[in-house]
Amino acid sequence: MMDFLWHLRGAVPLDGRVSNEMALDRVENLLERQMKPVVVRDSNHVIFEAPLWEDLLSSGHHAMVIYDQGRIWIDQGLSGRTLKYELRSLHAFVFCLLGAVMFFVFGLLDGGLIGGLKLSALAFGWVYGMNLLLALVRVPSKIRTVARPS
Repeated sequence: MMDFLWHLRGAVPLDGRVSNEMALDRVENLLERQMKPVVVRDSNHVIFEAPLWEDLLSSGHHAMVIYDQGRIWIDQGLSGRTLKYELRSLHAFVFCLLGAVMFFVFGLLDGGLIGGLKLSALAFGWVYGMNLLLALVRVPSKIRTVARPS
């Protein structure tokens, strides 16, 4: 399936000096700073939900601005504990697709079918692609700060 386009998944090793409770407290603090409200907090995971349109204008500089849902959990594996995350940017993806359709219509009127396809692909790639590239760098960095001892 193509859900890799609107999902960011990853894992970060959790330092042995950081307890599960401390890690989840740090995750909650991170989400609060990112303006992502926590809807579920359990003994080993945190879930947030924040529609894109709620704080889009005030949170444009946050690393997790394009993500509307997410789950961050602690996984105990054979090689030790890891902090895993799965974030969803479906709202941003759909918004950019709608924008691409608008640019397709403009391109269609000006340059025909090929012009419309080129313009819509450029618009979608630029807006969604650039946000996704920034998130691919910034989000794992933020999650790593949670997993390290202070």
